[in-house]
Amino acid sequence: TLAAILLTLSAVAQKKTYPETPEMTPEMTEFWFPQPKVITPGDFNTNSAPSDAIILFDGKDLSKWKSCDGGKAKWDVHDGVFTVVRNTGGIETKEKFGSFQLHIEWCVPKNITGSSQGRGNSGVFLQDKYEIQILDCYENETYCNGQTGSVYKQVIPLANAMRKPGEWNVYDIIYSAPVFNEDGTYKVAPTVTVIQNGIVLLIALADADENITARIQTQDGTQQQLLALGGVAVVDHTALCLTDTLDDHLLGSLGS
Repeated sequence: TLAAILLTLSAVAQKKTYPETPEMTPEMTEFWFPQPKVITPGDFNTNSAPSDAIILFDGKDLSKWKSCDGGKAKWDVHDGVFTVVRNTGGIETKEKFGSFQLHIEWCVPKNITGSSQGRGNSGVFLQDKYEIQILDCYENETYCNGQTGSVYKQVIPLANAMRKPGEWNVYDIIYSAPVFNEDGTYKVAPTVTVIQNGIVLLIALADADENITARIQTQDGTQQQLLALGGVAVVDHTALCLTDTLDDHLLGSLGS
């Protein structure tokens, strides 16, 4: 009967088999391509940078820097370091960057005076948009979103890792540049990680509540041009020295 035929076909369908999943082996999870490129690490004994680094200051001159007003960088170079010269304005790199890893060593004078923000105040600007605060916060309290290692007045650092005045501090700043929509809003928000003296001060994530915000308006309220690339700037506030190990280790494409 028709019912019997349908039942027979159903039984045949139930007996259909498929290839068995092969037994898992370690080799199935091993990927050999692409191989990461080889980078020779910097050598502490020779004060050298990683082999792919762009050396922004070699201890001899400020040839890779310019004044933020477009003229020649006017800070003082001596004994393998460069020092802020007051009232000469900030300086910035001539070359423009996208995402990068920045290594910078800095020191406030041993005889520094002042309190709160008036004590070794400077900062590192990323792409002319975001400021990582430099300040002598050793036994010197200030508002927490303006202390050393903060994204100035945006993100509070997790710790105060300052060394004493006269001792050198190290910043390693890992920055992923934003991508903007035509209306100036973020298509991809920026992220930044700041490590001072081996201690993580902050990780500002694109999807966190503590997003870092570009300064997308000028003082008169008009929108400034939003660029994929920008310079690294150090601002002129008070006394500050930087060493000859200032280097920029690029992360991926400069146009990212």
